[in-house]
Amino acid sequence: MGRIKERAKNLISRGFERMGLTLNGYGHANCLRHLLAQEQINVVVDVGANIGQYGSWLRGVVGYRGRILSVEPVSDSHATLTRHAAADPAWTVLPRCAVGSEPGVATMQVSRNSVSSSILPPSELGLESMADAVRAVREEVVPVRTLRELRAEHLADGQRAFLKVDTQGFERQVIAGIGDDLALWPVIQVELSTVPLYSGETSFAAMHTHMESLGYELYSVFPSYWTRPAYRMLQADCLFVRKSEASDSVGGAQAASSGF
Repeated sequence: MGRIKERAKNLISRGFERMGLTLNGYGHANCLRHLLAQEQINVVVDVGANIGQYGSWLRGVVGYRGRILSVEPVSDSHATLTRHAAADPAWTVLPRCAVGSEPGVATMQVSRNSVSSSILPPSELGLESMADAVRAVREEVVPVRTLRELRAEHLADGQRAFLKVDTQGFERQVIAGIGDDLALWPVIQVELSTVPLYSGETSFAAMHTHMESLGYELYSVFPSYWTRPAYRMLQADCLFVRKSEASDSVGGAQAASSGF
């Protein structure tokens, strides 16, 4: 029944989209659909997949049909994610691990709301703004891999990969683990905080500057978490594109093939 309702919702939302009306989340979907096709992306690497919400959104809303590789460190979330992806032959869940700048081990702060779990502890402002969502209920020691390792093991030479990073303040360390292979990742999406929600996280402005220094251009920003009832944006999904390719997209270039 749940899958039928989800399909019906997607069909209705797509109908609104065709009429030029954007429902919540569909501006992001439209943008990502364009970028994945333009850049001929044929594999999505989802770091911080939780229970598979993003993969389901890619399939049901964006319409992406290429490979998905999901990475999740929290044990119960990883188990649910594995069950969720089992029926999709193009969706692979990698062995449980975190992703960082160097291989090793780390301690996850598992939050009451599992999507807010992080290697970093919540800041005072984070606890004040998000309360129980970020408060840790237990710790888990997890292996840490790098994107350079994971790419070598799971992606073929020449594959065009899109990277999505949602690691609650640990995004800079994840991207540092790419090493010298940045050109192999033409599009990167990172969730960034507009206020410091986790102790030690890189600020929105500093991360923007850092991504530019790596050769990326900010392409689009989509709010992902905000306060209620004031609706102050706390986190946003930010799409970054390699600078030469971002310039091409402004001119309306179209790709010949992709994962659609």
